Amino acid sequence: MEDFPCPVYVKDAHGVFLGCNSALTDLFGITQEDIIGKTVHALMPEQTAHSFEASDQALLTGRRRTQSFAKGMPTSSGKMVHLAFHKAVFGPRSDMPKGIVGIIVDQTESETRRRSLQEDLNLVREMLVGLEAAYVVVDMENDVIVDLNPVAEALLEESANTLVGATLTEMVCPRMACSECRRCREEPIREWHETEVRLTRKDGLVIPVRKNAFITMRHGRQCMVMVLNDISRRKVLEQQLSIAQRLESLGQLASGVAHEINTPIQYVGDNIRFLKGAANDLFAMVDAVAESLDKLPEPLHKVRETIEDRDYPFLTQEIPQAIEQSLEGVDRVAEIVRSMKQFSHPGNEEMIPYDINSAVKNTVIVARNEWKYSAEVHTDLAPDLPQVVCDPSDMNLIILNLLINAAHAVTDVFGSENPEKGTITISTKKLNGFVELAVSDNGSGIAAENLEKVFNPFFTTKEVGRGTGQGLALVHSAVVDRHSGSIDIETEVGKGTTFRITLPVSQAGGEVSA
Repeated sequence: MEDFPCPVYVKDAHGVFLGCNSALTDLFGITQEDIIGKTVHALMPEQTAHSFEASDQALLTGRRRTQSFAKGMPTSSGKMVHLAFHKAVFGPRSDMPKGIVGIIVDQTESETRRRSLQEDLNLVREMLVGLEAAYVVVDMENDVIVDLNPVAEALLEESANTLVGATLTEMVCPRMACSECRRCREEPIREWHETEVRLTRKDGLVIPVRKNAFITMRHGRQCMVMVLNDISRRKVLEQQLSIAQRLESLGQLASGVAHEINTPIQYVGDNIRFLKGAANDLFAMVDAVAESLDKLPEPLHKVRETIEDRDYPFLTQEIPQAIEQSLEGVDRVAEIVRSMKQFSHPGNEEMIPYDINSAVKNTVIVARNEWKYSAEVHTDLAPDLPQVVCDPSDMNLIILNLLINAAHAVTDVFGSENPEKGTITISTKKLNGFVELAVSDNGSGIAAENLEKVFNPFFTTKEVGRGTGQGLALVHSAVVDRHSGSIDIETEVGKGTTFRITLPVSQAGGEVSA
C-alpha cells in the first residue's frame, strides 16, 4: 500500500481508520498518528464528516460493493483540492462487509484545466452573442443538429428543443436561398467557406445573412459548424451610404444644371416681357392709324386694306395670349430651377434651422412627375411654422419618400390613365416645442398584417422594380434615430393612409429658430 502513488486508506465497518499510506498523509498535511484509530469526525468539519459517514454506511449496507464520487474539500493548509473517491468493501460476499478500502485520486489539476476550458468556451459563446453571431453545429454523418446558441434560436425563430435532433436539411436549408447546397459541406473541409444567403423568416420577410461554415471534431465525430450573421443593418447602412453618395453627386449636378439654366431663362423671360410691352405699343399705334384712315387722303386707304388682309383682329387677340403663355412657361421653368437648387444643393450633414414649409413646396415641384398622372397634391402649410433644427438633406428625403409612397398607393387605386385622380394632402402644424408633418392619401391603405413591418428594411408589397423596401426604412431611421422624432400611421384598407411625423423644433445642442 505504501508504494501505491495515490492516497489509499482502510477502514473497519465502524468507520475507524485501520491504515493509510504516506501519499494520503502528504495530501492532507497530517501524520499517520493523526488518522490511525480515529474516524473521519476527528479529521474533517462536522458537516463534511457526516456526509462521508453517510456514504460509507450506504456502501456497507447496500447491494453494490463499490462506490465512486468526486468532491472539493480543503486541506489542512486551507488549499481547496478536487478529489475523486473510489471505495470498495472487503470481506466474504456471503457475510456483512468487514470494512472499506478507499483510493483517492487528486483531480485538482485536471479540474482546473476543465474549468479553464469551460470558461474559455463560455467566453467564446458570450463573444458570439455579443457579436450577434448565431452558430449551429451539425453532425456530418447523419445531418442532425447537435448544438446551437440563443442567437440562432432567435434568428431561426425556433427553440433549441425543436432544432436539436432535427436535420439541417429539414429545419434550416429550406429557408435559406443558398446558391450551391453542398458547398458548405464539401469546401469547409479544405478551407473556411463564407457566402451571403437570404433567410426567409416566418412572417415572410427575407433578410440577408452572412454564412460561414467549417469542419471540426466534436466528441470524436466530424461536425460542421455554421455561423450565421444577420447583416440587415449593415446592408441598410450600405444602401443609405450609396443613396447619400448618389444624391450628393446628383445634387451637385442638378445644382450646376440649375445654375446654367437659370441665366438663359432670365434672358428669355426679360426678352419676352420686352416683346409683350413692344407688341402692346405697336397695337396701340396701329389702332390709332386705323381710327384716322377716314380722314386721310385716298391713297392712304391702302393701309386699311393691308390691315384687313393681315387679319389684324386675330393678331391682336392671339399674340398677347402667346406671350402670356410663354411667360407662364418661363416662370414655371424658373420655379423648377429654384426648387432644384434648394432641394438638391449638397449639404454637410449639419443640424441647422430649416424651413419645412419651403422643403414641402420644393419637393412637390421636383417630384411632380411621380404624382401628376394619378393624383392631385394639395398643401395645407401652417404660416406660423417655426424653423426646425435638422439635417436638410434628411428632411428632403423624408418628404420625398412619403410623397412617392403616397403616389404609389394612389396609383394602385386610380391608375395612371384614369380621368379621375386621387388626392394627396401634405400639411404642417405648429405644436408645443414640436412641428407636425402629415402626408395623407386616399389610396389603397395598409393591411393590418403589414402595419408593423412597413418600416422593416427590405419589406415591400410592391412588384419587383417598383419598390426596394428601403424608402420607409430610411424615413424611420432619419426621423426616429437621427432627429429624435416619432411616426404615427393612420390607415384603412381601401380608404387611404396618413403618415404623421412629429419633430422637435430643436435638437440637443441646437437652437430654436422661430
